Amino acid sequence: MIIWNRGLAMRQDILDDLAANFQIVEVLDVEWPRKDFARNISRFYGKKLPDVARKVRECGEGPFTLITFIDPAPRYEARSTNAGVEQVNARIFDLKKSYRERRDSDFSVHATNSPEETRRDIFLLLQADYDDYLAQAKPWSGVPRSWRMNTAYFSGFASLRELFALLNLCCRYVVLRNYEGLPEQYVVGSHGDIDLLVESLDEVVALLGLEKESESTLRVRYYVTLESGEEVYFDLRSPGDGYYDEAWSQRILQYRSLDARGFYVPDAESFCFALMYHALIHKAHVAEDYLPKLRDAYARLFAAQELPVANMPEALERYMLEHGFAYTQPQDPSVFFNETNIRRAELIRRLPVKTLGLRDYFDLRIRKNRLQLYLLTGRLRKAKFRFYLAFGGIYKIDIAIGRVKDL
Repeated sequence: MIIWNRGLAMRQDILDDLAANFQIVEVLDVEWPRKDFARNISRFYGKKLPDVARKVRECGEGPFTLITFIDPAPRYEARSTNAGVEQVNARIFDLKKSYRERRDSDFSVHATNSPEETRRDIFLLLQADYDDYLAQAKPWSGVPRSWRMNTAYFSGFASLRELFALLNLCCRYVVLRNYEGLPEQYVVGSHGDIDLLVESLDEVVALLGLEKESESTLRVRYYVTLESGEEVYFDLRSPGDGYYDEAWSQRILQYRSLDARGFYVPDAESFCFALMYHALIHKAHVAEDYLPKLRDAYARLFAAQELPVANMPEALERYMLEHGFAYTQPQDPSVFFNETNIRRAELIRRLPVKTLGLRDYFDLRIRKNRLQLYLLTGRLRKAKFRFYLAFGGIYKIDIAIGRVKDL
C-alpha cells in the first residue's frame, strides 16, 4: 500500500488498521527527485493513468509512505475497478476504497489487488524479486526505512535482457516475428527492428523511456538507447490500430507464451497466421526469407503438412472466416495494404487513415532566446542537416531537417 504525500495525514490510522488485520513487513519513507516524479508516476501506473499531470497534483510530489504487508486470509471477490470488473482481494480493495472516500480523492492511497500486481509493484519500486522478498519477509521492527531510488531501470538498460525482464512484469506484449537472435541480437537479415504487439502503447513508451524516431504522429517507430550507446528500434502495434483485426490482436496477447530466452511470443497458431497475414497483406510481394519460416510454422501446426504456397491467400481467408476476423487497413500509412491477396471484399474493414499535417512539414517553435524551425519532421528519420545562426551570442536561430537531439 502506498500513502501518497497528500494522504499522509491518514498514515497513523492506516498503520494501526494494517497492524490489527495483517502482518506488516516493512514501512518505507520514499522520496523521488522532484524533477523525476512525473515520469516515475507515469511508469508506475502505466496504462491506468490517462492524466499524468492530474495524478501528480493529487498525489503531491513530496515524500510518500510505502507499506508492504501479508494478508493471512485473502478473500477474492468481483469488484469494479478502473480496468472493469475484476477478481480482487476484497479485504484490501475495500479498505483502500474507504481511505479514498475519507480523503475524497481516488489518488490519495494505492494498494495492490492481487499477487500479480504486487509482483510488478515490488519490482518497480524496490527492484526486488517478489518470491525472494516474500521468502525473507519478517514482522516489521517498528522502524521505517528510507528509500531514495527512482523506479527500476529509470536511467536505462544495459541490455535487451534487462528490458524484457521489465516488460515481462509490467506489460502484456509479444514479439511478433524475427526474434531468432533475441535478446543478444535483434537484427535479423534485412529486419532491423523489433516488432512488438502491445496492449497499451503509451504504457510501453513511458516504461521503457522510448523516443520516437520521427516526430510525425503517423509513425509508431521508436528507439531506446542502451548504456553502450547502441540504438535499438521498435515498431509498436496495438489493438485498434488496424495492423491486425482488434479481436485478433487481443487473442494474440491472450494466448501468448514465454519463450525460454526470456520474452513473450505468439502461440503456434497465432504466429503462423499472423506471419502469413504480414507476408500477404502488409507487403506488396511475399519476401523470400519469410517462406522457410512459414513452411516450418505450418508444418508444426498441421502435423507436417506442406504449406500451400500458391494458395496461401485461401488458407489465410479460411482462418479469418473461422475466427470472424476482418482484414483491416492500418492507420499507419507506411504499412502496405495489399488488397490483391484478399478474395472477399466484404471481409475488409477500413479504419480512418491518418494523414500528414502541416507540422509534419513545417514546425516553428519559439523559445526564450531562440527561434527553432524544423523542416520535414514527419518525413525524414535521422537528422540530415542543421543550420545554426547566433546573433551576438544571445539570440539564436536553429533550422533543422529530420530528427535532431537537443544537447
